[in-house]
Amino acid sequence: MPAPRPSDIPLLFSDQPDNPVLVYDRYNLEDVRRQIEDIGFAVVKHLVPKQRIDRIRSFWVDTFSKMKFIGRVTWSPYLGQANHIGFTSDPFQHLYRACDFLWNDPFDQETRDVCLRVHALRNLVLNEDPYLGMRFTDARYGIFVTASYYPGGTGRMSVHDDGVSGRTRLVHSLVPVTFRGIDYKDGGMIVVNRNAQQVFVEASLEPGDVVVYDGSLKHGVMPIIPNAGSHLGRIQVFPIPTVFGNLKDDTEAIARIPASKIAAAQWLWLKNQIRIKLGMSPAIR
Repeated sequence: MPAPRPSDIPLLFSDQPDNPVLVYDRYNLEDVRRQIEDIGFAVVKHLVPKQRIDRIRSFWVDTFSKMKFIGRVTWSPYLGQANHIGFTSDPFQHLYRACDFLWNDPFDQETRDVCLRVHALRNLVLNEDPYLGMRFTDARYGIFVTASYYPGGTGRMSVHDDGVSGRTRLVHSLVPVTFRGIDYKDGGMIVVNRNAQQVFVEASLEPGDVVVYDGSLKHGVMPIIPNAGSHLGRIQVFPIPTVFGNLKDDTEAIARIPASKIAAAQWLWLKNQIRIKLGMSPAIR
């Protein structure tokens, strides 16, 4: 059986024939692979239809303008976590991040649709199953959909690499939603390519372009310089591969649970054990 191609993705995701989510014929698999191997990243031009990226932009600009964040930016999510927006400002980063987990209703269906298909194409680059990361197994490997906002004047992330993973290479795909030279004046994402050159990969991006890059290379977000009279900064949507943890191991999340709910859960667990020992039907099924 031949390996899946980008042209197979619409059928795998049941795209409407007259309204595909992406312009799949723009994704040249061999060219993306070659550029990642040679320089460390590739830009796929106009992969997302402009009308679609405009709607996604409108949603996230509006959402981030009136958001209520909960806790810090999530880097290590756990199974069953609720969708939320976090914020962190420390020496490493200053950004807001909305996290959309596939077991929940999406923040924005169109954002999720785009990110799932972009991730499927990324999987093809690595000769993996297109659905890798979207079907959960006992290995806990999966993806979550994010929208990150780096405000004008303050948004940034220090240069870093994402380390190494196990079987699957750390190739990422991100979809810019606002653009340098249009929505903000300067700054943005850099990648240190395989020739040790620092490249502003977003310097010439246009709406609908997608960046595919090797996350083991150094990369970061240089301070966002806003346009005069504007605070709008850099927004990107991005499916993040991860290994999901357990809530019981997330002390920060546990600390946010009210003591009354913890006590109620402990009483329900005790009640369940008593009913089982007495031969009664369980209180927890």
